[in-house]
This record gives sequence, C-alpha cells and structure tokens, in this order.
Amino acid sequence: MPLPQDPQRPFERDAFFDDPGIVGARWWNRAFEGEVEATRRQAVKALAAIAIVIGGVAVLGVGGVAAAIAHAPDRKLRKAIDLQRQLGWNVGAPDEPLTWTWPTTLAVDARAALGRLATTLHAKRYAPFQVLTQLEAITAAPTTRLASDSSTPRSLVAEVKPGRSPQMDADLKSGQSLATTFSGRDLKALVIVDCEGPRSVAFAVGASRLFEPVFILDNWPHPTGAVPAHHTLGALASFEPELSSAAAARAALPPPLFVLDRSRNTPLVDAEEVFDNRYFATLPNATTLSRWGIARVLLVVQSSTSLPEAGDLAVSLAEYAAGGLDVRCIGMSSFDWSGAYSGGPDAFFHHVPWAPAVGPAPAPLEAGFATWRPGAPSTHPSPKAPGASFGQAYAYEREGVLVSVPFYGGTRDRSPGGSNGG
Repeated sequence: MPLPQDPQRPFERDAFFDDPGIVGARWWNRAFEGEVEATRRQAVKALAAIAIVIGGVAVLGVGGVAAAIAHAPDRKLRKAIDLQRQLGWNVGAPDEPLTWTWPTTLAVDARAALGRLATTLHAKRYAPFQVLTQLEAITAAPTTRLASDSSTPRSLVAEVKPGRSPQMDADLKSGQSLATTFSGRDLKALVIVDCEGPRSVAFAVGASRLFEPVFILDNWPHPTGAVPAHHTLGALASFEPELSSAAAARAALPPPLFVLDRSRNTPLVDAEEVFDNRYFATLPNATTLSRWGIARVLLVVQSSTSLPEAGDLAVSLAEYAAGGLDVRCIGMSSFDWSGAYSGGPDAFFHHVPWAPAVGPAPAPLEAGFATWRPGAPSTHPSPKAPGASFGQAYAYEREGVLVSVPFYGGTRDRSPGGSNGG
C-alpha cells in the first residue's frame, strides 16, 4: 500500500461536506464525483481496448493480427458533398430525422415547387454566378451502395416540410421595403443578403419584384449537417409562388441581389457528431460588376453582431472597395416587424447617402453599421482559404475502394466494420 506522502498515491476524499455555511461544498463534491466518474470511464475504455487486443492475439495469433492490421481500411478525408452524391444525402445517418422549426407547416407540394425552381432559376442574366447545388439533391439518387449498408434509402424531398415563421414574414416585408426605397432610382447597386438561410430567402423574395435573386447554395442538406440546409429548401418551397410571379413582373435587366446562407462557414463544433456540409461562397469580381454597370454594393446582415462579415465575403468586399465601389452595410434590425425602415421611409438615404435625403435627420444607425467599412480579409475569423478538413468528411477505404463511413449523430458502432453501413 502506498504511503500517504507517496506522490503516486491516488487522490482520495477524506471528508464529505454539505453544509450551507461552507462555501463551495456542494460544488466540491460534484466536481470530485465527476472526476472519479471520468477516471472510471477512461479505465473501462482502456481495459476494453486491452481485452480486444489480447483476444485478437489469442484467436488469430501474432501473424493473424499483423495480417488483419495490414488489411484494415484507411481512414481518409473526402469532400463531403462527393460522399453524399455517391452514397446519398443522409450518408452516415440513415436513421436520423430532419428536424424542423416552423411553427406553421404549409400544404405545399415540395417536390413540384422545388422542381419548378430548379428550372426557372437557371434562365437568368446572372446565371453563371448562381449556385443551386441544394436543388440537385431533390432528384439525385446514390450511385454506390456499400456492402455493409442494410438501411432503406430515404427520399430527401419526401421529408422537406415547407413552412414559415413570423420572423420570415417580417423579413419578407423588409425586402419589400428596400425594393420600394430603391424603386424609380437608378442606383446601380448590387445587394448581398447574408443571413440565416430562411431569412435570406424571405428577404430576397420580398425584394424580388425589383431585384433578381441570385442564390449561392453550394451544399446538400444532411440530418446532422453543420449547415441546416433543409430549412433553406423548405423556405424556397414555401416562397416558390412569390418567386415565380415576381420573375414575370421584373424589368428586362434588373439589378442583382445575391442570396447567401450565413451558416455556410460556421465553426464546426464536433466533427465526430456533425457532418461537415459547409462551403465557401464565390462572388463576381469587381471587373464583372463594372461590366454590369454596378457602382454601389449594399451588404444586409442580421444585426451588428453579425460583423465582421464572413471571410469568404470579406475578400470580395475589400476588392470592391479597392476598385472604387461604394460599399455599405445595414442590418435586418434596421427594419421593424411591419417591414418599415427605422426612422421612416425617407431615413435610408440619411444613413446611406446614395440619393438626396428627404425630411429631418433620423436617429443614427447602430454604431457597428455607422462606422463599418470592408476590412482586410486577414482580420476576419474565417479566412478565405479554408482549412484542410473544411467541408470534408471521413471515409474508410481499402486499396482505394470505399468500404464504409462513420456514423453521425447517434451512439451506434463507429468502427469501419460496424453496423452503421452508410
């Protein structure tokens, strides 16, 4: 038995305190119990690993174990969307459901609505810069089925639930308000809305009678995806009638409105549980904007807490400013729930001096917007060049052939020979 002064002696608790008069007693007891439990878990895992190795040696012999190790599949990173195209939109999560946050689900045929959008959104002036990868997932079918996969394939479009929230209805009105403010004025402006997917869609739909929405949605939904892209699909399906009618009412050469999903490059919390369907957005360069006759750029984000802007966007905005374009930023928070711009309909040009201001000066913009200018990309938390694992997921290969994928979002076996299949 180790002596009390032995440094290798395990830490023990000599007394239990649960007296309100002793500050921190309950915290101490809970912390101690958590530490002991964590140590127990680590010990159990270690013993299990040792038992597996010993058992493997006993059954196979040293030579058999060596051969098994040599034949074990390699764990490699592959582009997440390539895995989805090959194995299905819900790769690695065959039984995980899509979760929806709509308070109201609309009786809309998602398959028909999204099918129409997949056709109509392509025939546009700005089509070369529109990325509708999300809509591909509606009709795509897996090209490969793993031998270990015993799950029943699930249709993505059958699980899409079109819906709306009060916030989306307010954002729709905000987009209408901005379009009304710009209407009749040749401002030569590009608008970029970079909010959560459904909010960006709603705002763009509201402004779509004047502006042509250009969607950059370069991923597929996944049940445990870092980007909840299925919400964006649900919003698109619910707003399809408005998008279609607005397209027929627009002028022949409408100004562009680029529609982004703010969560596209959100930090990844847990790569073992979350499928990395993140992506970077690519906008037209300053030369292209000049060819379109664009002289001004307005970035719309949710609030001042959304600044600084995402790194992929920062690169383009900095280039625009360096090229002489007037780049400004406002928040969705600048509009109230009725869609009215804060300070009244004439307040916008007091804040953004692109046309003569009318009426008395309103209250200034939030400090974050009043002083905002595009910053150098290097100062942003999301760099233009993503890390090596950005937008990628692990897969197991043997001699270059895909044999299995990890399981996401649950507690089933994660081993390459486990029952998760893919």
